[in-house]
Amino acid sequence: YVLLNGNQTCSLLIYYIVRRWSELGRLHGKEYIVKTIVTTELIERIADSFGVAHFDCLTGFKYIATVIRNLEGKMRYIGGGEESFGFLAEDFVRDKDAVSACSLAAEAAAWAKAQGTTLYELLKDIYVQYGFFRESLVSVVRKGKEGQEEIARMMSRYRNEPPRSLAGSPVVTIK
Repeated sequence: YVLLNGNQTCSLLIYYIVRRWSELGRLHGKEYIVKTIVTTELIERIADSFGVAHFDCLTGFKYIATVIRNLEGKMRYIGGGEESFGFLAEDFVRDKDAVSACSLAAEAAAWAKAQGTTLYELLKDIYVQYGFFRESLVSVVRKGKEGQEEIARMMSRYRNEPPRSLAGSPVVTIK
């Protein structure tokens, strides 16, 4: 078996939802998904291809829930999540919901099997269609009072003197 990361899982679930909603005629141009700013941009490409709006928010489901609350009665939330395996399908729960996410993943796996494929093969097909994405996490740990002060200095420096380039490529936008 292949262990999928949170970005891959979220991408698969978003793809499954918007594709099935499209096939069932449930997309009417007022649906949207939400992802956090540290979650893969693949999700936006998938949403765009089906005409589904997408919104970025800060990390944490309280921010996803805020987007949902602000759009109530205006648009229909259909799913969203973050890279840490958190996912929220529909809007009846306003926090990450492992029960519905696991049920949705099982449903997506059964659907994929009915199509003669697996979730992993489906993910590879998604990459071929939308582009290949590879993400990794970097955790910076600094312990104690000195570590807390060092992190505060690092964050201040990033805010006041943002990088002009990353890995040789110029920074063109800062959000």
